[in-house]
Amino acid sequence: MNKIPLTEVSTELLAEMRERVGRKTEEVYRRYAIVDQAMIREAAITMNRGAKVRRTTAQRTAQSD
Repeated sequence: MNKIPLTEVSTELLAEMRERVGRKTEEVYRRYAIVDQAMIREAAITMNRGAKVRRTTAQRTAQSD
């Protein structure tokens, strides 16, 4: 089963989940959200690669103008 980050869960779905289990807030979902450190590192590497590509593209565009 793939875990969906809480930030990607729709507000409507959270409201429905709260109603079904009798919770008033989303705190219980935040409290038990498990974050895989390897996924965070992988995301950081991917973001850094993208930033490097954007910088290189911007530099090439500036040089060609």
